[in-house]
Amino acid sequence: MGDVGTPTPSGPAPRPEEPNPPATAPGDDRVAVLAAYLRSNTGRYTDEALRRAAMAAGFSDAELTAAQAIATSAWQGPIRGIQPRLNLGVITATAIVYVVILYLAISTSASISSDASGTVAIGGLLLGAVAWAILRNDHPSLARGLGCGVVAAVVIPVVVVLVIIGICIVSGTYPIGP
Repeated sequence: MGDVGTPTPSGPAPRPEEPNPPATAPGDDRVAVLAAYLRSNTGRYTDEALRRAAMAAGFSDAELTAAQAIATSAWQGPIRGIQPRLNLGVITATAIVYVVILYLAISTSASISSDASGTVAIGGLLLGAVAWAILRNDHPSLARGLGCGVVAAVVIPVVVVLVIIGICIVSGTYPIGP
């Protein structure tokens, strides 16, 4: 049994997929306690599961409505749900494999013609960006790897060219003025 004034849920204990019902102590502002409970569990449980847990703890519909208004007030900003877990190994492997395959495709098509290599490069980058957009919600690790691969495929040649220009300037083989 709970303390005096503390609502106790009736029936079986909540299942792991169900939220624990909020509890109040004597003298607590019941609506504020319920609002804090709703704010901390939004995104983790469905609205219906939170409502059932609040009702099981003895809160009224009026208290629940007031608490929902407080919990979702505009000054608190958007409530973020639980972020998906990302697998760093999948992200890294996907980025490396994407860059290697893209560069191999570009170099292979360069043996045919320079126009073909440019077309393959642009097509490969667009394909990576579209794949990222399609997979970002269902397969976040794979999508993050593709996104990193697209960025790396663009940044690597830029960095290499800048390093070569820097080496040429330092060694004096690149004229910088009259």
